[in-house]
Amino acid sequence: MRELSATQPAVRCRGITRVYHTDSSEVWALRGVDLDLWRGELTLLAGPSGCGKTTLLSILTGILSPTAGDVLALGESLTALTDNARTCFRRRNVGFVFQQYHLLPSLSIGENVALPLTIAGISHRRAQAAAVDVLRQVGLPGVADDYPSRLSGGQQQRVAIARSLVHQPRLLVCDEPTAALDAQAGRQIMDLLKQIASDARRAVLVVTHDPRVFEFGDRIAQMDDGRIDRVEVTSAAPALT
Repeated sequence: MRELSATQPAVRCRGITRVYHTDSSEVWALRGVDLDLWRGELTLLAGPSGCGKTTLLSILTGILSPTAGDVLALGESLTALTDNARTCFRRRNVGFVFQQYHLLPSLSIGENVALPLTIAGISHRRAQAAAVDVLRQVGLPGVADDYPSRLSGGQQQRVAIARSLVHQPRLLVCDEPTAALDAQAGRQIMDLLKQIASDARRAVLVVTHDPRVFEFGDRIAQMDDGRIDRVEVTSAAPALT
């Protein structure tokens, strides 16, 4: 993976369109989107449901290909890569956090967190050690041997964040990570994501339609009808201490 200079964004989207074709019409999900994500920052992608946020997230991580435009992510042109190369890119460089935690109930917390490393062929001992370490980083020491059903929703989301970080990704993307949580747990999760985003080696993107989380963003990209209307640079919210 290429090293980026301090003046290069972690992700640079230019002229991104995405058109879905049906038998009788075409639907424009994205209409010429330009967006930069910077290392050491938490960027919020905000807008109403159905405005194209999740489609854009899928394109800037290489899950979907744009109809037109280009995505330069961590020095790689994702639109120039094959499907297999994009899969390898995500496996190495991207962590995903979703509204639903997607924890496997039959696995322990430690096994859930270690799963990306286990799939990658890392030894069980190394994977478990890494899982214990990252669980401590997200404020959950001593739970590796427990099971998801024993944890609250906010704690389960912390486990999901730990799983997304265990392979040390350079890009963390979160799709509505607080939507299933109450207000207090949601703030705690945003505090944690803010702390994670302070790492100068990593860019964090949070997709949301909840204005209550806006105070945590370093940048807020407002989206509507498949377009980025504006990007606001904000003052940073205090990190979790």
